[in-house]
Amino acid sequence: MEVDVCQLGVDQRKVNMLAREYAAKMKKDKKMPAILSHHMLLGLKKGQDKMSKSDPESAIFMEDTTEDIEKKIAKAYCPPKEVYEVEKILVNPCLDYFQLVFKVISPIKFKQTKGDEIEFTEYLQLESAFMEQKVTVEDVKSNLGFYLNELVKDSREKLLALTSKLSRKTLTLLNPEAISLKKGIEKIGKSEPEATIFIEDSEEEIKTKIDKSFCPPKAFYEKKKFINPCMDYFKNIIFESCKTVEFKREVKYGGNLTFNAYSEFEEKFIAGEIDPGDVKINLCHYLDQLIRPVREHFVNDPYAKDLLEKVIQFRKEEDKKKK
Repeated sequence: MEVDVCQLGVDQRKVNMLAREYAAKMKKDKKMPAILSHHMLLGLKKGQDKMSKSDPESAIFMEDTTEDIEKKIAKAYCPPKEVYEVEKILVNPCLDYFQLVFKVISPIKFKQTKGDEIEFTEYLQLESAFMEQKVTVEDVKSNLGFYLNELVKDSREKLLALTSKLSRKTLTLLNPEAISLKKGIEKIGKSEPEATIFIEDSEEEIKTKIDKSFCPPKAFYEKKKFINPCMDYFKNIIFESCKTVEFKREVKYGGNLTFNAYSEFEEKFIAGEIDPGDVKINLCHYLDQLIRPVREHFVNDPYAKDLLEKVIQFRKEEDKKKK
């Protein structure tokens, strides 16, 4: 991408460094970008190590209104006196956000429901007051909501001004997040290999995972949420990659079909004219066709093979930490 600086969360640092090493071997004449790894803010809910885009209530976004911010912070986890767990691991998201506020705004005029206004010139003063219960949880939240809104409002106004100039025909394109292959799990998890398809998966591994996957006959939605992972893969991966899908099945079950659009395929499935077993067989075939060139590259190219081994080892280390 020819960038000078790559900015991502600190959770992506290992992968960034692996990418730098790989790029250095492949393009020795190219300068490597500097990696800037940012602190990951805690999710606003209890036990969330980091915010999640898939959970809007877990973080503050730059387009959030004043009301949005106030509601999220009001619901946020903020136990009295509790700031750290063992080994000085911060567990209070409200104070984590205040650390960010102090990097931009200082001093902080801390208003209290009962009592005089307090001026804090640095974060540790607020943390100490909180741990000694000199300030209340409610006042921490109300002040945090105010200052977060002060930080966000300029970006929010510019974003609104920009979007108001866009044509109604303008589309925002987002990569859909695949549903987990297992029943009842909304999205894939790297820590659960059976829940998704990886680029290094063999043909046999793909078949094993898809055979075990959740694919209820005719079922697509539950409380307006898409719940059929096999059809999700067909919709967002197979039909996005192939102009025409040749759906193979035995003559006794109706013979082969040709689909030029996902909507045709879905219509047949909902009508019960396509069996889930045939959906899985064809999904395996197309996924393997898409993955095969990438998989072979990581097998045949020594640098790519070395990188993949490091990524797999990184996954294993992350899994151990979670256990």
